[in-house]
Amino acid sequence: SETKSTPRPLTSMTLDESEIPTPQVILAAQIAQEQELPSWFPRCRGKPCYEGNPEAFGFVIDSMGRGVSFIAAGAFLGATILRLAKLDAGCEVDPPPGETKVPECNGRVYGIRPSSLL
Repeated sequence: SETKSTPRPLTSMTLDESEIPTPQVILAAQIAQEQELPSWFPRCRGKPCYEGNPEAFGFVIDSMGRGVSFIAAGAFLGATILRLAKLDAGCEVDPPPGETKVPECNGRVYGIRPSSLL
């Protein structure tokens, strides 16, 4: 049977002031030592990303999800503003029958062409 060695407490180490680890490094080392990471946890150059800290990984995933929803909302609102500006300028918003391109809009809304709004 394998015996699991307990990690040496960080307080028993002798370091000079330039080698003292930050609290974040200490916490990450303790988390990595105390738990075995799941197989799906991402690895960067063979080591666990974010020093094995699952909360940091969760924060990154949450931030990506929020960013995607923000960009999607901007794309929807941009297309909507452009369409409403073209309607207000009296321009075509759909291609004429038998064509695939919408004609160029030369009308103006508040002195600005609709295509210049975005």
